[in-house]
Amino acid sequence: MRPSKVLAVVAVVVSIPAAAQPCVHECCDFAFSCSGGLPGRNCVKVNEPSDPDTWHDNFFCGPGNLELKWSYAGPIPNMRCTAITEGSEPPEHTWTDNYLCVPKNASWELAWSSAGAIQGQGYTCVNWNEPSDHETWNDNFLCARPSPYVTPAGRAEFPIVQGQATTEKPAVGRFSVGCGATMVAPRIAVTASHCVAALPPGTKGSITFTRASGTQFTHAVSDVFSMGNGSGGEDDVAFLALERSGCTNLPKPLGVAAAFPPLGADVTVLGFGCNVRSSACKIDTRRFVAGKQVVKTKFGHSALMCPGDSGGPLLVGDKVAGVVSAYDCGTQGFDIFGDVVRFRDRLTGLAQTHKCEAEGNPDSQSGGCPDGLQRCVLRNSSPCLSGYACQKRRQQEERPPP
Repeated sequence: MRPSKVLAVVAVVVSIPAAAQPCVHECCDFAFSCSGGLPGRNCVKVNEPSDPDTWHDNFFCGPGNLELKWSYAGPIPNMRCTAITEGSEPPEHTWTDNYLCVPKNASWELAWSSAGAIQGQGYTCVNWNEPSDHETWNDNFLCARPSPYVTPAGRAEFPIVQGQATTEKPAVGRFSVGCGATMVAPRIAVTASHCVAALPPGTKGSITFTRASGTQFTHAVSDVFSMGNGSGGEDDVAFLALERSGCTNLPKPLGVAAAFPPLGADVTVLGFGCNVRSSACKIDTRRFVAGKQVVKTKFGHSALMCPGDSGGPLLVGDKVAGVVSAYDCGTQGFDIFGDVVRFRDRLTGLAQTHKCEAEGNPDSQSGGCPDGLQRCVLRNSSPCLSGYACQKRRQQEERPPP
């Protein structure tokens, strides 16, 4: 699995229109108000007394179960504190020692940016802006993302780390480079594009599927279609067309979900990776499991994937919405997924040009022709042609002689 800092979940910034809520910026469970606290919300005053630009009525609000504390005199001991700064402020306004703090075991990680919302790292961002302060506060954002559970000892738990061995979902097989691959159409499987990039030059690999009985079938890949460039992120998706000759033994495809899951949605992930992450995102082969594992989690809240899980499916219900791409090698290690749903049209096209042999009716599907062509039955011949070329040839035959 290739570490990456590009997440499938991007930062979202939403501002309530000024006409409805003057001076309030809000996103998800977080909000900033420059004109007093918000009724019924969990808010803390964020004031810098040395700044004359009316910071006395500014508040930041978070989820009801998140303890928030503000300090304008340095970090608060025994709490996890984030510095709130603005470099354009004059020294006498003392914006160098202000901190927003949460408990050390808080379920949210905070980050500050004075140059726009943080993009691509799983954060939700809220604009902090005091209109009376002209020291470029318009591009300052407080961002938050879910944090893995932290034990009292302070060690992060990465609860397919803690996955359960499973024989379910026979459509999820193991690609020859060690990644997962899942059938999404009768002859098409999906994996991560960086798994395809790991193939030896000139090869296309194979996929091994295991039935509940333990019987295994290995199918060669005939064509590879990569949607990404081999790096992690939402484009880290590749489709694999399997050899037509083995269609009779292929598992039933799962299909593709109607939409990519929103933050917090219930999802299921399967993979073949290790069950403990080693340090510095290194692969520790001693910790690999023997077979397929499954884990249920909340989308955007997980830090469960491990080297070897790449290409495994992210399921919404029983449908494939994404594939395991990577995990962030930062302190939190959040999971990163490629978005399969956005390539649905490409999959539909590949499923049409890569069909299984039709039994007893060579004209209905491939008729033994190469992928992308069909057996075109004409008056005196049956060549392999594209659908468009076959239609044109038949129209020519139907024309009366001059």
